[in-house]
Amino acid sequence: MEVQPVPMCFHFHSAHVMSRKNTVSTMVVNELNQVPIPVMLLPDDFKANSKIKVTNHLFNRENLPSHFKFKDYCPQVFRNLRERFEIDDQDYQASLTRSSPYSESEAHGGRFLLSYDKTLAVKEISSDDVANMHSILSDYHQHIVKCHGSTLLPQFLGMYRLSVENEDSYMLVMRNMFSHRLTVHRKYDLKGSLVSREASDKEKVKELPTLKDMDFLNMSQKVYVDEEQKKAFMEKLKRDVEFLIQLKMMDYSLLLGINDVHRCEQEDEEEMDEEDPENEAPALLNVGSYGTSPDGIAGYLNSHKPLGPGEFEPLIDVYAVKSSDISFVLSRMAACGGTQKNKVTVNKSIWDFLSKEAPSKLDQLSEENKVRILIDGETPEIYVLRLSPENHITPNGLHVARKALKTLLKETEKELKKSHKQHQLTSCMTYGDKNNDHGGELHIRNVYSRGQHSTSGRGIPGCSGGASSSHGGSRDHRRDEAEDDRENQCPICLGEIQNIKTLEKCQHSFCEDCITRALQVKKACPMCGRFYGQLVGNQPENGRMLVSKDSGLLLPSYEKYGTIIIQYVFPPGIQGAEHPNPGVRYPGTTRVAYLPDCPEGNKVLTLFKKAFDQRLTFTIGTSMTTGRPNVITWNDIHHKTNCTGGPQLFGYPDPTYLLRVQEELRAKGITAD
Repeated sequence: MEVQPVPMCFHFHSAHVMSRKNTVSTMVVNELNQVPIPVMLLPDDFKANSKIKVTNHLFNRENLPSHFKFKDYCPQVFRNLRERFEIDDQDYQASLTRSSPYSESEAHGGRFLLSYDKTLAVKEISSDDVANMHSILSDYHQHIVKCHGSTLLPQFLGMYRLSVENEDSYMLVMRNMFSHRLTVHRKYDLKGSLVSREASDKEKVKELPTLKDMDFLNMSQKVYVDEEQKKAFMEKLKRDVEFLIQLKMMDYSLLLGINDVHRCEQEDEEEMDEEDPENEAPALLNVGSYGTSPDGIAGYLNSHKPLGPGEFEPLIDVYAVKSSDISFVLSRMAACGGTQKNKVTVNKSIWDFLSKEAPSKLDQLSEENKVRILIDGETPEIYVLRLSPENHITPNGLHVARKALKTLLKETEKELKKSHKQHQLTSCMTYGDKNNDHGGELHIRNVYSRGQHSTSGRGIPGCSGGASSSHGGSRDHRRDEAEDDRENQCPICLGEIQNIKTLEKCQHSFCEDCITRALQVKKACPMCGRFYGQLVGNQPENGRMLVSKDSGLLLPSYEKYGTIIIQYVFPPGIQGAEHPNPGVRYPGTTRVAYLPDCPEGNKVLTLFKKAFDQRLTFTIGTSMTTGRPNVITWNDIHHKTNCTGGPQLFGYPDPTYLLRVQEELRAKGITAD
């Protein structure tokens, strides 16, 4: 149908953003929330959708397409989810539509955008992803109801399709899992396994790399939270993982972002030092700061006092947890809504070095600026210093004193680094014979006494090639010990292996209890994915798989080859004990799929035959396209049911399809060997 929509600017990069012009198109859509909120959701709500079509409305050749269509999937369900996540519909619309979004990245070929206030994430997904969302939406909604919206899972808020110039873009809107105002300085993707869980060298050189489990351990990273927060976090995690196990999902991880409060405070100080102290205005949260706007979800902050470094608003940053080892500094630093003008944070090693090696410099600074320097608080690594004026002092005078202290601390840091380097040069490691009865032992010899210097151009006595080899030997010994520890470590629980169980085919070892539970979920090695046993599905037994070839039918991107045509034929029947509704009839069906008649296509055909013989290709359930129950449906092994149209129409070209479908088959134990 054609409608004259109520103006509502929805800024989104359309399909022709990827063109040479790289422009942003703006579309005007009808507000789809005029329908009264239902008392309760019905099964039909999980299959419903709302559509509008716009023709020649507010046409602008440069920015706005003249014809486009918009589809809102399951609007009542997502409205209910937003309500349970305590997101007001008007705030939701304002966050999405007030201004153009930020383009964050290209994720797996799809765009990933952030709303202007950085509270919402918009991910471009495929039509297959839309179907998958439909398949889990009912279970997901039920889980959110049970946990009262308190979850570590993504908070899905809306799913849409935008059609411009006959090209479809599918969008999934969710709450931004990271803070909309606090910078993430380190990021980890954690699975609880050490197998192939280290970031690549290519990833590590990025400005904000996604690190993994091995990086977390190698960096001796720890996250400190108080007992109450730990208990709440673990309850959420346990509840969510049990839900994912119930859905038989295996590929999930914990995304951890860390905001370095000390680093933020230093950055704020540097910005403040560049300002004119005499013309300095009181710290206020301006419109647009930290990505906020007067309207939208983040607009809540405008009615509250500004937040200091490391502080967040729990109603907005629902995933955030305050680290207990910096909570004291946070409470101090956030008292006036920003970096306080009379406080400085410093690393303990720098302060200890300064107060021990050059106390006269501190005395001189205090005397010249008429201030006392006090330790006002501390964490395991940081002191909070407070400048206390002895007499009345102007804001400008306090600013000068603070700046002088920061300069002194920076000079001290350089001296400390220089001292460490000198210490490393004045100590070297070498092998020596303690006596003839003992082999070479490691000794540390001080080559220079304190205050001596080496002459230019000379090597350091005693630091010969033997020294480096002994150090390398020590490293090799530690590496061997680490490898031995790793061999005795269960990859599942990460503890020492108890009652060792070694898998026959791949020879990977685990705790007997751990691998027994893992194989109950999926009959595959958790380390290499090699399948054990044979998975048998509940596909009706009376079906047939017919294969023919047509050399004259050419698929896009495979024009050198003919086409393999697969026809699946199922007569009507009655559901058995393994089906959802035993004794209930199901109708017959015929499905056709296409593969290129190339070596890789024939390899996939062989795997398709194995999957069909193991009754894994189809199942009985509810159709995702028609909503009809008790019908034969596809069972997560994707087939190309069209020759053309691309992935959106389940057709070709799709360059990675043959590789993807082999991974899907491998997950079910269907491999060539």
